[in-house]
Amino acid sequence: MSFGEQKTNPIQIMAKTPKKCFVLSLALLVIGFADTQAALFWGIAKPLGAVFFILFLITYLMNDEVAKYDSEQVSHHKPSRKTA
Repeated sequence: MSFGEQKTNPIQIMAKTPKKCFVLSLALLVIGFADTQAALFWGIAKPLGAVFFILFLITYLMNDEVAKYDSEQVSHHKPSRKTA
């Protein structure tokens, strides 16, 4: 591991992703609905905002399921003690 490099926990990633998608979708939708001249970015901002909003909904709804799946995987991969 080099200097400044940190291990990322999948749980932390799953907790931050919906927030980032929601903030990005709101920002893009606000830019897309702003009354400005017909610039290319403003025409693209609305569809991108909708896409990131859909990603937010998917990640938000799947957050609990991913946590359950991760805990199941951890419990399956733990070595079991066999008593003789």
